[in-house]
Parts: sequence; C-alpha cells; structure tokens
Amino acid sequence: MSPKGKTELKITGLQTDCCIGAAVKCGFERGYKIIVPRYANTAFGNKFMTVEKSCDYYNNFMRNGRYAECISVR
Repeated sequence: MSPKGKTELKITGLQTDCCIGAAVKCGFERGYKIIVPRYANTAFGNKFMTVEKSCDYYNNFMRNGRYAECISVR
C-alpha cells in the first residue's frame, strides 16, 4: 500500500510494449492492483507487428489476468 493509502493504479499511455509495460510490472511488484483500460494505450508498429497486433497481444495475453486487469472502455 502506498503512503497515501492507495491500492489501485490505472495506467494509460503511448508505448504499451515499453513504458506501460514497465509501469504495470513495477506497480504489480509493489502490491498495487493494476487496471489497464483497453484502447487507452497504443504502440508504434514495426516490421514484425502492427500497432493493433501489439496492443492486442499486450492487453489480452501478456497482462490481463497476470499483472493487471485490462478493462474495456468502449
């Protein structure tokens, strides 16, 4: 629990595979309940994965049910 009594973090941002991933894991390791709203984060596409595939992979496979709860905001 944080010094201010917070137990939950909601994380959004740009690079789901980098910055958001680090924030999710750090918060999880410190005992926070992590919420990642689907469609409130994105990534840069590359020759291996499109933006859509990258976001889908991280939000639906890597995080959800492991490090975070990925909720729908649509």
